[in-house]
Amino acid sequence: MSLFPVCKFVAILMIAGMLSSLAARADDFHIRGSAIVRGGKPVVLRGVNAMHVFGGDGADLTTWPGITIVREFVGDLKDEPLEPGSAYHDKARNWYLHSLQDVVSHNEARGIVSIVCPWTMDTFKETDFCGSIPIKAAWYADYKSRMRDWARQFKGQKMVWIEVMNEPFVILTTPQDDALWLSSMSDMVDNLRSAGWDGIIVVPGSAWGQDETVIERMGPALLKGRRDILFDVHIYERWLSHPSTIDERIAAIKASRLPFIFAELGPQNNVNFDDPKPFIAAAQKNKLSVLAWGWGTYGKRSPGNLQTNEGGPYDVDNFGWGSAYKSFLAGSSTEVK
Repeated sequence: MSLFPVCKFVAILMIAGMLSSLAARADDFHIRGSAIVRGGKPVVLRGVNAMHVFGGDGADLTTWPGITIVREFVGDLKDEPLEPGSAYHDKARNWYLHSLQDVVSHNEARGIVSIVCPWTMDTFKETDFCGSIPIKAAWYADYKSRMRDWARQFKGQKMVWIEVMNEPFVILTTPQDDALWLSSMSDMVDNLRSAGWDGIIVVPGSAWGQDETVIERMGPALLKGRRDILFDVHIYERWLSHPSTIDERIAAIKASRLPFIFAELGPQNNVNFDDPKPFIAAAQKNKLSVLAWGWGTYGKRSPGNLQTNEGGPYDVDNFGWGSAYKSFLAGSSTEVK
């Protein structure tokens, strides 16, 4: 038998494999300079924070046009199930936690990126990540072990991004503070990479997520030798109570040439209550990637809610927040390549 047909067949297989690989890469997300890119082209993503681990299949995200990304709340890192079809029943609290893999798979089926983000180790105040110094915490070894499980579970899933944790650190002002932030964030990022995580890693700032200046100071050092890092800032009273400074702060962020996403925005944070519309206007003008807090919080109404019980925009005593953000989402869809 001539070798030519065999060689030709092998060549065809190799070309098909290369084309398949190129097609996969065309849909991959990466960070290039200060931009989020997909298939090499910059994109702007807009979305919401949600709690689908408590139920739902993500279909609700399609009811408001323009949602292309969702940040999924994980309030019990230790017990949150990962395997498809699995669930955890907390009998003491009588709630179920649904598979995080199922949550992100449902989102991906609708073309929506998932940021998975842990809030606490086990729901108790002592293990709340908000305001913590991760590298000094008693729960840190358990946290690292569980996050390696996440890295292995979601490896290769390009519509999933991992945020290292929600809102660690209070206000950082000294070189010693900066060093703690850098050592904690470096260790958490490297922990995920060492377990094989190959996707985007989201890294928060300080002051319960609202301070970007530590990122501007220490972000370049964190990025050295590391890839696909995206920095996260949250927009509440430390921004919204000073609307005249919003454009200046965004200009400083852009001048840093670091990649940012604004993964929480809302009119209410604890007791503070501020108009988010000046930031929305600045985000539209500067084509920023933004996510609102919070989606699907049905039942009890508060000014921070986006939706009514029926799923429409909630605008009671909150500066017209629901309608303003819904319009922002709908107007952003043409910016997503």
